[in-house]
Amino acid sequence: MRILLDAAIFGSPPEFRARNLQESGESLLLDGLIAAGIDVTPVAPGLHNSWRGYDVVHLNHLTRSCVRLLAPTRSRVVFTRHKTEAPASRAQQRVLAGAYRHSDALVVMSETERALVLDRVDEAAPDRLHVIANGVDHTHFPSRLRRRPDAGEPWRFVSVGQLIELKRVDLTIRLIADLRRAGVPAVLDIVSQRETLRPELERFAAELGIADAVTFVGPQTRAELGRRLLDAHFLVVASRTEAQPTVVTEAALSGLPVITFEVGGVVEQLPVAHPVLDVSDVRSLLPLTLALLRDYDGVAAQFAGNVDWTRERFSIERMVAAHIELYRGLVG
Repeated sequence: MRILLDAAIFGSPPEFRARNLQESGESLLLDGLIAAGIDVTPVAPGLHNSWRGYDVVHLNHLTRSCVRLLAPTRSRVVFTRHKTEAPASRAQQRVLAGAYRHSDALVVMSETERALVLDRVDEAAPDRLHVIANGVDHTHFPSRLRRRPDAGEPWRFVSVGQLIELKRVDLTIRLIADLRRAGVPAVLDIVSQRETLRPELERFAAELGIADAVTFVGPQTRAELGRRLLDAHFLVVASRTEAQPTVVTEAALSGLPVITFEVGGVVEQLPVAHPVLDVSDVRSLLPLTLALLRDYDGVAAQFAGNVDWTRERFSIERMVAAHIELYRGLVG
């Protein structure tokens, strides 16, 4: 069985991957397939990539490779979008519709995403949808039971992700300002592999008078991120759209409580009944945070007790095995 694994990370410059994006769900899948003895070839997206000789072509993300699915193809194709938001342009919408219509199998990250696709996409037949969560290497993320900060120490918040509009990092910065105005000592570390909006966000923090409380860390290795999460009290995810935010899984592996909006399948990454906000309900971010601070001992215990489940549910081994089963089912 020969697999062509198409993903943008395989076209990233080595120096960028070495510091900014050491691994992703696609690269972990590649390594796992190789370890399992599968004949797999990684390739960056391209309109003219050769698909000949491969039993399965697995396309990741809505890229130029997907243009070929505007019409039926003889190849067996698996498509994983890694996103739930509708494309902005009509051209992208057409390409996405073609990918949904002409793929032999569609991989989604969660039951939530599966229901969303079935509700929105006429081309997505239920029998072609396969729920496979992205795996995470838990060895980078040691866990511990979190405690309230010692007297005189601040609450430590962390934000992780690209500094782009849809991540809404400005909401997290404003949250820190609101907490400090409410008398809560709070600081924020912002870890980001792409710093597109960093100048604007730095100015925003300065305008709010909290430049000294916000640290722009830049990119970190997985081990560095694991240590930073271990020292934090909360991860904040303010995104307006996600599929399955990897950093939420990483925080859950660390036992780190999460403050988040209800995006993608995030509720399936968190302890049962952990509160989340509607994406549009930005005014409730501060009240929710204050409530979680008041009950921090209970919240921290809940996340610490969820670590073993997270390791099993989001293991690399489980992700790889599910993909191999899917590929073999298509090949017959």
